[in-house]
Amino acid sequence: MQEWIDEQLERLGLERIGEPEERRFSPWSRVLRVPASGGPVWAKAVAPGLRHEIAVTEALAALDPALVLAPLAADRERGFMLFLDGGETLRHAPAPGLWEQTLARYAQLQIDSAAHADELLGLGALDRRPASLPGLYERLIAAERDAERLRELAPRLEEACARLGATLPVTIEHDDLHDGNVLEDGRIFDWGDAGVAHPFFTTVISLQEEPDRVRDAYLEPWTSFAPRAELLEILEDALWVGKAARALTWAEILSNLEEDARREYWKSVDTWLLLFLAEG
Repeated sequence: MQEWIDEQLERLGLERIGEPEERRFSPWSRVLRVPASGGPVWAKAVAPGLRHEIAVTEALAALDPALVLAPLAADRERGFMLFLDGGETLRHAPAPGLWEQTLARYAQLQIDSAAHADELLGLGALDRRPASLPGLYERLIAAERDAERLRELAPRLEEACARLGATLPVTIEHDDLHDGNVLEDGRIFDWGDAGVAHPFFTTVISLQEEPDRVRDAYLEPWTSFAPRAELLEILEDALWVGKAARALTWAEILSNLEEDARREYWKSVDTWLLLFLAEG
């Protein structure tokens, strides 16, 4: 990877001035901070089977470069991306009102991306459309310890998915949108979990223990589709169904890894299924 980084820096008129420092490592990705002339850059390597993140990130950055952190360089085949340093995240440098503003801008990106849903699926974005979820859910729970209890919820899940599918359009859904994945200038990164889904599945992560004003900021752009009261009803379905979708996303990520890593991290699948079961 270091050879590729050096090649890209040279192409960009930059030079590495120190050794890369590993800042994050997991079985599905690796992130390095690279000292370079002109300021640090960040390199990300994505595991095989999850490299759709690169194409999806590039497509979304083309739609809204002010909101989506665009790669300086990318290699879809090898799973490499290079980014300029964007400063701190909102988690480490909170700014009053910026989280609400970011969610409202993200909602508008979702609205604008709805017309590109098929293209995003073609680029490899995970399929979390309400129409697809019942079948995916049935296959997922077959080997779970609570399979029978989870299967009892299948009819309710199907009904909720039908309601969700009849309301807002399917579109891009980050699926891990929190203040640690937003830079201090409001740009969003880390689209590895992203899928084409009901847009409100985002709220499973984004609205955890958030005040009503944050929820309302996210919902405001959607009032062009439905009144606020109806959006709140849709949100209730999405917060429940979205937990099953999160379990499915974890299962798909882990399906691309070796068996030892799958066993180690499968607890994340189980956790989301238990939350889904508890609220069912």
